[in-house]
Parts: sequence; structure tokens; C-alpha cells
Amino acid sequence: DEPQKGYNHYTLMYCIQGLGKAQILNEDLAIKAGDFFLIPKNKPFRFMADHQTPWTVFWFNFDGAFANDILQLFYQHNQSYKGFLAYDEERII
Repeated sequence: DEPQKGYNHYTLMYCIQGLGKAQILNEDLAIKAGDFFLIPKNKPFRFMADHQTPWTVFWFNFDGAFANDILQLFYQHNQSYKGFLAYDEERII
């Protein structure tokens, strides 16, 4: 299970149920429902669903003039590429 070399865009993955894990650069993340994580552009990463309780995730890719600034602010504030936002079906359209 080799890490990916990186995407040419930023990615946000949001788990709505189940479990998984991710590694962003050298940060190991345990992922559960409500957790999200950010993958920086052109940086190594890996992720996988749990075998017993696989996750369901939504993701979106983004880029732009301020994308790196936003990611860096998020990381500085949280000291992690992972965040939490309780799942609410009304947010998903």
C-alpha cells in the first residue's frame, strides 16, 4: 500500500458513516463519521476504508489562487489536516 504521489489539485474528503484511515504527509488520521480531511496539492497521501466497517465518503476537488492559503490556515488553526463537522443530511444536496 504505497502512498500516492499527490494530486494536481486539493481534495476534501468527508466521512458520513463507517470508519477509515488516512495518512497525509506523515500525519496518521483515524476517520469516523463526521470527520473530514484535506489533501494538499502535490503532496503524498494514502487512505483506506476500514475492512469491518467501511466508510461512505463524499469528496470534492478544488484549486485556485487562495486554495493553498485556506489549507494552510486550516492546518495552523487545527494542527491537523483533519476536522469534524457533524453529519446533517440537509447539507448534502
